[in-house]
Amino acid sequence: MYSKAERKKNTTTNNAPSRKQTGKKGTLQFNDNREVSRQVAQLTGLQDSSGNRSHLKQEDQNSLPGLKSFQSQENTAGVLQRKPVDFVNHPIHDIEAKTGLFRTSHWKALQVLVEEYAQLDEKSIKERRAKLREIGVMAERWMVARKLRDGGQVGDLDEEETEKYHALMALLDEVKNEYTNDQDPDMLSSPGTLNVPVPQPNEVYADPEPTSVRKEKDGRRRGYLKGDAQLIDVNGAPIGEVIPCETVCRVEKQEELPKNVESPSKYCWIRPAPVQDNEWGEQLDFTPGYVLIKNVVTTALEKKNPDLVYENRTDPEIFPLFQGPPSVEDVEQVSLGDCYLLAAVLSIVRKDPAFFPSIMMDHGNGIVTVRLYDVTENPDKSLVFNEKYIHVNKSVVVNKKQKTRVDEGYNKGALWVQMLEKAYAAGGFIGTTSEKIPSKKNSWSQIASGFAKHALEIITGEEATEYPISDNNLGTMEEGKTWVSMSQKFKKMTQKKGLLDNENYFQRIYMDGELSDFEEALIQLHETRDQVRKEEVMNLLPVHIPDTKLRKRVAEFLDDKKFYPGKRGTGTYSDYQLTLFDEIAEAINDGKKVVLGSKDSMKRRGGNNSGSSGGEHVYRGLAGPHGYEVVDCEPRIFDKDNVDNTKLLWVKLRNPWGKTGRKYKDGSFGVEQPGGMERVPLGGLKTSEEPTEDAEFWLLIEDLTKRFNRLTTQ
Repeated sequence: MYSKAERKKNTTTNNAPSRKQTGKKGTLQFNDNREVSRQVAQLTGLQDSSGNRSHLKQEDQNSLPGLKSFQSQENTAGVLQRKPVDFVNHPIHDIEAKTGLFRTSHWKALQVLVEEYAQLDEKSIKERRAKLREIGVMAERWMVARKLRDGGQVGDLDEEETEKYHALMALLDEVKNEYTNDQDPDMLSSPGTLNVPVPQPNEVYADPEPTSVRKEKDGRRRGYLKGDAQLIDVNGAPIGEVIPCETVCRVEKQEELPKNVESPSKYCWIRPAPVQDNEWGEQLDFTPGYVLIKNVVTTALEKKNPDLVYENRTDPEIFPLFQGPPSVEDVEQVSLGDCYLLAAVLSIVRKDPAFFPSIMMDHGNGIVTVRLYDVTENPDKSLVFNEKYIHVNKSVVVNKKQKTRVDEGYNKGALWVQMLEKAYAAGGFIGTTSEKIPSKKNSWSQIASGFAKHALEIITGEEATEYPISDNNLGTMEEGKTWVSMSQKFKKMTQKKGLLDNENYFQRIYMDGELSDFEEALIQLHETRDQVRKEEVMNLLPVHIPDTKLRKRVAEFLDDKKFYPGKRGTGTYSDYQLTLFDEIAEAINDGKKVVLGSKDSMKRRGGNNSGSSGGEHVYRGLAGPHGYEVVDCEPRIFDKDNVDNTKLLWVKLRNPWGKTGRKYKDGSFGVEQPGGMERVPLGGLKTSEEPTEDAEFWLLIEDLTKRFNRLTTQ
């Protein structure tokens, strides 16, 4: 954190500072979306400087015999002008979809998807990309069901199936054309620009095991020993023989910590893993005991999910790795709890859209290469980054029960995001550390739950910084920031100002315990609140400090030091909140990537486990524990009639789910405001019970310090 003296005074301005987004491949001015797309297209190899395609070959557009011609409009330059509406009269609609047989249901699903695509607006880029991907998936399933992807021949089809096949080929040609239109740069596809040789089959990493997280009430996790380890008992005495590196174990919580050791809190308790864990690591029988936490890497317990299977996305023209320039709209987290990873991805792609094409390559043969980094730590705690090229099959996990609907098992976002996640898991990386696990094989569940700091470092090869966020503005007993230390500041202030000029008076206050009742009540208040407000502390003064002179001095001290914030939406902030807001603002102004992690406190507040990724508890639009990208921050007045000009400090976040955020209603009248952004003078703000469905939303700084515990910048 920056000190108070270093804090910038940008909270006094009403307008957000203008920012120039700088990326490693060039500088992009984010003024016009279409011009940005052209710039990104050139930076990522989608076009050359004159706007010509640089990597995809044009297909013949001749209509197949016996089919209605699917004509395309041409402009004066002879460039194809494609729009979704052009799909209205596609010949695929002329062939009846007979029901009753499973294999014909794919055809009906295709017709529905083509009809839905035809209804889209040409500017609905996210929806167009998603629908084209679904059309490709359903076409692939139709061919797989007829064994055309497994050695089958078109000549083996009957007359009806042959007609469908030719219509399908015409449809796929038009899908390819959607990605080759130079007049629509948002739809220009790319295989990536990473310069790496085509990998040999024996260099391809095994597909991560499709698994689901198995949550245990006692907090058990799977553990792997990073090195040889000597276990100790509760009295600190060694137990048995040294346990070898890469042994798989169970890590469990114990109420009692080991004695007669330095820093007992740095130990965890482990026991042998069950026999079935032998496929994940070396399963050995040993006497349970305590081991240093730093010697164990942990991942979530998991279970195999037989409904999840891999499905190919091989064809680079039907399934381009990048359907267009990457954007934050490409990220849509579903059932896998890797929010920390996707929040990091959001922060990178917003700052540098050309970055991810530069670290990925679709070789066109069903293999994708992703460059990540092995991160190791020197004895002096400095980090070492080594490039790691991970080659994975171009396939994604789907739910096999959804035969006529595209239900991609872990992520509904763009294909490049799914391939990045797959490479992250296949490479042995996890979320809770930058180190890889010594596992015999990898799974998707191992990347569920983690920290954005590690994800940013593994993806970019650059060090990130993580800051803790205080929940109650005075910290914890271990941090030495309770009333004990605060009272020393009170003593210095009162003596300096001559307010306590009588030593007998000072002794009566501190030595005779005149403040002890107030201290005890204050500590109890902190124990029962996520965040203590100034009004609550002031209410304690007349009850627990009978001396009016002393009560006045304590009140002045609290005002002067800004230990506590006021009620939400009043514009009264603690010194800590002002410092935190300024640090976020400075990081954004410096072009840094910024990610926030929320606490697991939504359950305590009555939240339900309705989180769309890891079953997180959601309370009034905030999920926890969960990762969010920080988009912007700004001190603003949202009500033109706010005559007192009170500025509220807002931070704009983006949820990797692509939906769900907090919104507010006025605290005085309880009236919902448009966008949840307006207020009346000094009325305060209350949170709305129903969340906003927007991915991006504004959050008050007082809710940030109350509900979040981690800030990461890079």
